[in-house]
Amino acid sequence: MLVLLVVMKGLAWSLSLGAGFRGGPVFPAIAIGVAAAVAAASALPGLETTPAVAAGIAAGTAAVLRVPFTAVLLATLLLGSSAADTAPIAVLAAATGWIVAVALPNPEDRHAADDQSPEPAA
Repeated sequence: MLVLLVVMKGLAWSLSLGAGFRGGPVFPAIAIGVAAAVAAASALPGLETTPAVAAGIAAGTAAVLRVPFTAVLLATLLLGSSAADTAPIAVLAAATGWIVAVALPNPEDRHAADDQSPEPAA
């Protein structure tokens, strides 16, 4: 059920962005990250739910915002008393999310390059 939630939330979010309804990128990324992390915690032996949630929040936020420090800060603030135990996991997840986001092509960069290119002479 959680995998279906990740797929449907991702599809709804991408359709919303494609239709021009921007909204905020952080909370859908947190929802998708937490749902994927809880699904991974139930499927992988030895992975507890709390560290998985910290990793999901940090990775999702870092991938969308491309600011890993803010992602780790948000994950530790949302986890409250268990933040000290899960902070190293959140740091690794945020770094991984940031690296993946930077490695993928960004459509906004492509549009900015198209806007700056000179028009052909007639």
